[in-house]
Amino acid sequence: MNKELSVMKQSKLYLFIIFSVMLLAVSMELKAQNDYIVSTEPEPTAADSAVAAAATSSMSPEEQFLNDNFPYLSMCDWEYGMRFMVVPGERDVTMRTFTDSITGHEVGTGELLHKIMEYVGHQTTERGWFRLLFHCVDNEKTYYYEVRNFSFEEYCIKVQGGVPALAYLGDVDKARELLIGHELWLKLPTVYRDRQNSARGYEEKQLRSDQHVTITKIGVGTREYPVKIVFQTDDGELFFQTVAMSRTNSGMLDDEFVTSKAHHYFANAFSLGSDTDARSASVAGQLKGKQITTRRATRMTHAGSNKNITQGTTFTVMDVTARPNSNYYTLRLQNRQGVIYQKDVTWVNDNVAGNIDGNDEAYFPELFSIGTTYTPSDGVIRHNQGGTYSSGSAPFMHMMGGMVEKGMTQEEVRMSKGDPHRTHRLNSGGTQWDYEDGTKVVFGSNGRVTRVIRK
Repeated sequence: MNKELSVMKQSKLYLFIIFSVMLLAVSMELKAQNDYIVSTEPEPTAADSAVAAAATSSMSPEEQFLNDNFPYLSMCDWEYGMRFMVVPGERDVTMRTFTDSITGHEVGTGELLHKIMEYVGHQTTERGWFRLLFHCVDNEKTYYYEVRNFSFEEYCIKVQGGVPALAYLGDVDKARELLIGHELWLKLPTVYRDRQNSARGYEEKQLRSDQHVTITKIGVGTREYPVKIVFQTDDGELFFQTVAMSRTNSGMLDDEFVTSKAHHYFANAFSLGSDTDARSASVAGQLKGKQITTRRATRMTHAGSNKNITQGTTFTVMDVTARPNSNYYTLRLQNRQGVIYQKDVTWVNDNVAGNIDGNDEAYFPELFSIGTTYTPSDGVIRHNQGGTYSSGSAPFMHMMGGMVEKGMTQEEVRMSKGDPHRTHRLNSGGTQWDYEDGTKVVFGSNGRVTRVIRK
């Protein structure tokens, strides 16, 4: 028995040497022929290199991470010792992918389930086809996968070429080295959890996007998505995601990682940093420490309750926090008396019911101006141009200054002083608005101010 194993090992060594000599000869021949390969494409220049570098620098952090650590290896680039695991998919279970090199018998993928295969080169058959050769680490046998009607060079450049049922372990090993114990954030909500009593062995779950997770384990997934990433959420639950990283031997095209399969590509599934934190830092970099002044009356939060803020009030921006899965940001503001307020704002103007004069009440450009100088909001300006008050008139200047005068409409009072704390219907048919500062505004039945009671 030991003698037979020794003979097998010697045979594998001879085979390895022969393959190496053949590959060296082919390499030298291709190098000698390079001068004969011409093209209408111009020779690469320094400018081309700069463009390529710019394209690389424009990648997302996740794409750059993959580009730096998980290069795609076409079959032409496979090297001796590359490791794969037999993980048959639904279509592979009934296929006899491999052939025993010694007996010539075809072997079902079920017999080789979860066994590790090392790539040891390729050989051309008498018919001009070729075989990919593998050494099984688990049983010390050699196998081949035969491809017919193609030469090795032709199959090499076939986009969806490769060996069925083999998951590339190079991606798994590198991912273990770089990711276990590290923090990531979910980009897409679809994840999975193992369930032995399920027909598929797992169940699909939906989590919140931009959720913080910690990588706990990494193992093998499938041929298409070789890396199975197990992660823990902040509340202690465990889930997994199977992803493609280099796409080596995945048999999938780039544009297949869209729609229902998008979350199976690492750069789509995970973020190396919190998107919410990144957006917060971006806006804070532009606003933090600056003074801003309200262009119209509004309501802000102070000590857990809503407060009316008049137009022309100046604040210093203390901090900015993006709201997850939203276009809104929370501004932390300090007035000149040192009181802290919070206001949710957006730079996306959503025109929905309840907005002021067609503008989102939280739309930052309509609500604030940069600096300490009061600038009336576009809504106030348009209202004045409508003819209610002449430009520069005392009532209009009062409205811009946050004051309320007789003759104003309810809309003008709201623009000037904000929403009331309470409203009352009067026996006279009018309405009374009460403000938190003690001001009471009485409207007649025609909707205009008849009396202002100041505390």
